[in-house]
Amino acid sequence: MPKAEGNRKEELQMPDYPRIGVSIAVRRGGSVLLAKRGKAPMAGRWAFPGGAVELGETLEDAARRELCEETGLTAQNLVFLGFADRISRDEKGSVSHHYVLARFLCAAFEGTPTAGDDAAELRWATLEEASQLETVPQLLELIGDVLQ
Repeated sequence: MPKAEGNRKEELQMPDYPRIGVSIAVRRGGSVLLAKRGKAPMAGRWAFPGGAVELGETLEDAARRELCEETGLTAQNLVFLGFADRISRDEKGSVSHHYVLARFLCAAFEGTPTAGDDAAELRWATLEEASQLETVPQLLELIGDVLQ
């Protein structure tokens, strides 16, 4: 018996609609905290800490939770920066991942950064240092905006 279209998409891990996520730019002086992604999408690339919003969770609550889970930091103040699209395509051009990210800035926090959850590694980086890393799309532009 043939599989239903919805099941086929799940089997291929193709999204049927955009997911909502958060991205947190943590600033310290002239640098930002970057997380090396430990899981798909974009595994192995550097990005701001972040992740998916859970059912019933506000965007700000999701940002605080994801920041704590990935870095061990507690945000003292979050500023909403706007939304960004993260759309990945496979070699055939089909959408493999689609996230709409609520972006936040965190300039005041408590704790010492320690990689956790799906962050394989953390590091503070200036824009120049980040330009030498394999990053997610548009990260360097976002870093420039945050450090202005």
